[in-house]
Amino acid sequence: MKELATNGHKTLMPDVMIDLETMGTRPDAPIIAIGAVAFDIDKGVLGERFYTTVDLASSVSQGARIDPGTVMWWLKQGDEARAALQDGSQAPVNIALQNLTLWLRTNCAPTNKLRPWGNGANFDPVILEEHYRKADLDVPWKFWNIRCCRTLAALRPDIKRQNNGTMHNALDDAIAQAEQIIAIFQSMIARERAIPDGWRIWREGSTVRIEHPSIGRAVTSGVSKDPNDMVLHHLAESLLAFDALPPSNA
Repeated sequence: MKELATNGHKTLMPDVMIDLETMGTRPDAPIIAIGAVAFDIDKGVLGERFYTTVDLASSVSQGARIDPGTVMWWLKQGDEARAALQDGSQAPVNIALQNLTLWLRTNCAPTNKLRPWGNGANFDPVILEEHYRKADLDVPWKFWNIRCCRTLAALRPDIKRQNNGTMHNALDDAIAQAEQIIAIFQSMIARERAIPDGWRIWREGSTVRIEHPSIGRAVTSGVSKDPNDMVLHHLAESLLAFDALPPSNA
C-alpha cells in the first residue's frame, strides 16, 4: 500500500476511515477508543493517522448505555487489544471528539466534501454523530457523504482484508479497512479502463468468457481455434493476469 508523500506540503485527503471500539452496538453505545486514517481512494494512498482512547465514565455520564454482552465479548479478546484501552491517557469524550474534529480539519477535505467510511455505515459514523450531538458539538461531516466498507467489500469477496496489526485496535483496524477498500476500488478502476465499451469479459472458474454484439456469441477461452478468437483469448487472459476481471458473470 502506497503511503502519502507530502514533501513538506500538507495534502488534504478526501476520505477518512474511522473505527471505534465501544461498549455496545447501538447508536448510544459508549466509545472507548477512536482510530482513523486519512486516505485518497482514487489515488490509492494513505495519509495521516489519529488515535485516542476515551474515558468510559465520561461517555456514560452523557447518556451512553453499556451493553453487558459487549463487555463479556471484550473480556474474551486478546491481552494486547484490551491493554491498549487502558494506557492511562484516556481523554474525556468531549475532548476526544474535539481533537478528532481538529485532526479532520487539518488533514482531510472540508466538511462538505469529506467522505467518512465506517464498517458499516450504520455503526462507526452513527455512534460518533450521536456523541457529537450529546456533547453539543458540530458533526464534522455531512450525512450524505458517509460511505460503507461492507457494501464495497461484498462486491469483491475475493479481495480480503489483511490484518497486519492488533485485531480490535481502533487504529490498526482503520488502516486494514482502508487498505482493503483501496485495493477493491483500484481493481474496479483497472477493469473499467482495460475493457472497451460494448465488451463483456468475465471469468467462470478457470476459464474466461468474452462477449460482444459484433461476434454474436460468448467465446470461451481455450476452446475455439479461430485465429480471431485466439486474439480475444490473449486479451482476456492478460486482463485476468492482473486481476482486472470480476469473479463471475455479474
